[in-house]
Amino acid sequence: MPFALPFRTNPLDNGFELSLLRINQAGRPVSIGDIVATVEPEPGVGNVLFVRFYDTPDSGMDRRTPLPTDQWERLRAAADACVDIPVLMSSLPAAIKSAVTQSRQ
Repeated sequence: MPFALPFRTNPLDNGFELSLLRINQAGRPVSIGDIVATVEPEPGVGNVLFVRFYDTPDSGMDRRTPLPTDQWERLRAAADACVDIPVLMSSLPAAIKSAVTQSRQ
């Protein structure tokens, strides 16, 4: 799958973190948005998969105007800047099913 942005994945005890990267002015890769998927216990339900998106301090680095101050507008603007999110999110259901199948073998 071709992606416009490079990314880095980090395993977590109960899931993973996928960081979408850009190169900052110092020439270092920085995260402009993180997708975090974790399996967490929910009372009365059992284990539930949560997929969350977080903006970062570098989310607005390529913007000509500052990010919005409203938290939801800011998050939407940060997500919109991560052009690969629709492709990543559409591929997650198949990846999750595959991971569950492999974990049961």
